[in-house]
Amino acid sequence: MAYKSDPRGSRPVRIAGVHTAEGSRTAASLGSYFYQAATQASSHVGIDAGATLQYVGYDRSAWTMRSANPISDNAEICGFAHWTREQWLSTATIDGCVNPRAMLDRTAAWIRSRCLARGIPIRKLTPAQVAAGLSGVIAHWDWTLGMRDGTHTDPGSGFPWDYVIARASEGSAPAPGPAPTPTSRPGVELMERITVPASPETRPMRLWLPGGDNCKIVVRPPEEGNAEFAVWQGNIFAWASSPGNDRVGIGEQYNPKKIPGFDASIQWTREIPLPRALWADYEYSCNRPFTIDIYG
Repeated sequence: MAYKSDPRGSRPVRIAGVHTAEGSRTAASLGSYFYQAATQASSHVGIDAGATLQYVGYDRSAWTMRSANPISDNAEICGFAHWTREQWLSTATIDGCVNPRAMLDRTAAWIRSRCLARGIPIRKLTPAQVAAGLSGVIAHWDWTLGMRDGTHTDPGSGFPWDYVIARASEGSAPAPGPAPTPTSRPGVELMERITVPASPETRPMRLWLPGGDNCKIVVRPPEEGNAEFAVWQGNIFAWASSPGNDRVGIGEQYNPKKIPGFDASIQWTREIPLPRALWADYEYSCNRPFTIDIYG
């Protein structure tokens, strides 16, 4: 079982699409919903106030926006299309969703990241511009109107596009979590920060990790101390930590499909170099959230 997706095809990706989940209050619960065999939908990422979780890799089409799927990267925000502008900009809990403004900031950071990666202008398109084939950032509603395809109206008329596009354009949207590890190597920059939520139950997650000489991931606890009982079972990377034993590995020699699940204490920052582009399919459980920084 996996998140629903299709091959991209030959057309270039020219749209960053923004949606609302309309039910799931966290990115982790949204991921669990998408992971069910009966769910005929998916997204590249889900966004809540504290996490940006990836479900489908960017080299594949997520099942998010009908005929736009092959030419779009898509994010589902854990909010509701009926929210007013004031509710979106609130730092309170609205309809069970914590801190909508933090979700907007994370959405702005995601838009900036994907637009820079794809060469997409950071601009909000109108339905007419969508119909004309322009590149940019859209709501699902813009595709519905512009292409007369479907009925979705999210993320709603109250969504503060001026705030989000301004934050994405200036590149100052804050990402919760610790500061990234400083580096003196030229060409290295923080590509994405993912806060993995605590979960007493095993959760699936999929990450696309770009490879190259400057590429690495940094795994860190959210604060000093241990994150106990973290279990990693995946096909790409894993680590184990115990007195006198500390190992980190990538690839077949450390494939946890061949080795029992690791009980790890994350006591310090871990840097894992990535010599090549990798899919990371894994399951985890952890009593505290932790952070993954992806550099390239």
